[in-house]
Amino acid sequence: MSQVITGSPCPPGILVVEHFTQISSVYNQVRTTDIEPVRFIQEQLGNRGEIVGADIGIGAGRYSYLLLRVVKGLRLTCVDYNHAMLREASGLLRSLGHRDFDLVRADGGGMPFADKSFDCMMAFNSVHHFDLSSFLQEAARLLKDDARLYIYTRLRVQNENTIWGQYFPDFCAIERRLYDLSQLRELVASTKSLMLESVEYFNYARKASLERLVAQARSHHYSTFSLYGAEHFQRALGQFERSICYAFPNGDRVRWTDENTMLVIRKAPPHLH
Repeated sequence: MSQVITGSPCPPGILVVEHFTQISSVYNQVRTTDIEPVRFIQEQLGNRGEIVGADIGIGAGRYSYLLLRVVKGLRLTCVDYNHAMLREASGLLRSLGHRDFDLVRADGGGMPFADKSFDCMMAFNSVHHFDLSSFLQEAARLLKDDARLYIYTRLRVQNENTIWGQYFPDFCAIERRLYDLSQLRELVASTKSLMLESVEYFNYARKASLERLVAQARSHHYSTFSLYGAEHFQRALGQFERSICYAFPNGDRVRWTDENTMLVIRKAPPHLH
């Protein structure tokens, strides 16, 4: 049975907390969720009986749901700082018949779990909301020896290639929280007992109508949009619509490719520390 455990975290920025509270009820409807990284994790874990895992920065639970559906024998601890998101995640997972999960309110940099609690940890599109150095140190503490941390994210250069990075004014200039791959490599290398095992790349052919894209932007489906001032956002949205209409005369068939990266990080056994 699920439960909510409250830790003593250092909170994210107030704008981010407010953004996710406001969008929590529609978050799963306005975001795109890809099953491919979850299948990759399932293949990595294999069939090993019970697996004790943690999903960090779950939002409204969209990837937690896929993990519980795809990874056999998974007992999942779902962590997020935002109360509203945790409520949405609980409702989603319960409504779909899942019971093998716990909900924990905590920040990625300070989590109320014992050392070596988990066989695996995951973070989907969330590490740009953490103090990543602190999160990696926590992962090193919480993972069992030879266990893995899976970080799924967009790199800065990948953000530039999204439909938003290409056509929404100032989207990449405002979004300064994402990392370059070199930065991620350095942070992992500087964290005692963690080793970068591999870097995996995922590409997705997308299509949507202009109407759908405008609705997503107005719903602030990416937290980047919450960083705009109201007037700035309205001007940028108008320019985005004009640019899309010019680039894609048939507004029902806007096409682009999204790119994501997964870091597979290993907790090294003691003799390799």
